Amino acid sequence: MDETPGRSRRGQAPAPPEWTAALAGARITAVDHAFPLRMLRFTLARAERTRQLILDPVKAGGNLYLVDEEGLVERRWRPRGHALGEPLPWPEAAPFPPTVAIPADAPSPGMDREFWRRASSLMDPSRLVTAVPDAELLSQLYGATRGDFLADWSAQCRAGWNADRIQQWRRARLAPLEKERTRLLRALARCADDRRALGDPELRRRQADLLAAHLSAVRRGMDKVEVEDLFSPSGEKVSLSLDPAKTPQENLSALYARYAKARRGLVEIERQERQRRERLAALEREIEALAQAVPDGEPEAAAAPAPPRPAATAKVKPLPKGVTRFHTPDGCQLYVGRSADGNDRLVRQILRGHDYWFHVADGTGSHVVLRHCAKGQEPPHAAMLEAARLAHYNSSLRDEAATVVVCVPGKWVRKVKGGPPGKVTYSHPRTFRVDPDPGLFARLVPG
Repeated sequence: MDETPGRSRRGQAPAPPEWTAALAGARITAVDHAFPLRMLRFTLARAERTRQLILDPVKAGGNLYLVDEEGLVERRWRPRGHALGEPLPWPEAAPFPPTVAIPADAPSPGMDREFWRRASSLMDPSRLVTAVPDAELLSQLYGATRGDFLADWSAQCRAGWNADRIQQWRRARLAPLEKERTRLLRALARCADDRRALGDPELRRRQADLLAAHLSAVRRGMDKVEVEDLFSPSGEKVSLSLDPAKTPQENLSALYARYAKARRGLVEIERQERQRRERLAALEREIEALAQAVPDGEPEAAAAPAPPRPAATAKVKPLPKGVTRFHTPDGCQLYVGRSADGNDRLVRQILRGHDYWFHVADGTGSHVVLRHCAKGQEPPHAAMLEAARLAHYNSSLRDEAATVVVCVPGKWVRKVKGGPPGKVTYSHPRTFRVDPDPGLFARLVPG
């Protein structure tokens, strides 16, 4: 050993001369371990003198002490921890846990099915023992003289992993159903909001009937008229708002038209609610059945490798204001502008080059955009017909038969610079002739 301080040969740690002189020629007669601590004690004998070399790798950053026969620190490797001449007591070693007899053919404590069900199927089994309480497992690890308590390891692993595979199989099939259920619940909430905003159509009808009963008291230029409420037992007065630019008969026709529109809207809302509730009930039955289902050939099928997780998708952005979306039976998406501003946002924010744009050829109405789920492919002809019917329904020509609807690829549609909202130019058009279709919205799913 090189006795020069601070110098060492490769592969050898430096040793101060005083340590070399104290340990040279000594013989190790005993080694003790202060379980469960990491302290080690080497008993050294040289000539007629006995010393102890104590390694404490944790306390105060770790240190090495040379202790004399009286238990006092004679030397220390680092200038910290116990001082020179200070007693260095040796801790009492904790007893090992008692030995537990475990039958080789019985399930080991802590290795039951629930333990493996909680554990990840992708974790190394040797790391799973940390999930078992120490008091339950340490006695087996330290006390067993044979490996009998691991005799059922393979069977328990297989049972736990099979259960985990079944859960993964169920989750993969439940995810789209639960997503659709959430979408239907939101759609039902929107229906409730629309119903509240629409109000009671019968109230509009009563207002129109009251105006018809007192039409002789109405003159052009009046903005309101107070009449007796014939539907109230008290006969109190009610005020009816009028358009001063219209004649009394035109005001009456406008009130009845608003009643008819509100009534149609209520019927449509009720139809959509009924359709969504029926689908929601069917979904609940599917989810309940799938929660108890197992793959074919279980547990063999369940032990197959888990399917890869789908790639993370970007969060769906909310639709621009004034734009509504529908889904066709073949998976395409239809976007409809509900106003001039909605049409403008539809063209500027949603329409892409591979989409298709629809509009009635000889009238005003909503812009409709058809988007196919397979990018770069032309949508099915049935989906294009649905888009044409939707553009026809949301136009001034909705009640006319054989209406011409223009279909243009999105890359050939341009907004008119400086023009009013919704004004566009297009080229390369195709045309469809469509008739009014009462069952259109029964086939389309909103949302």
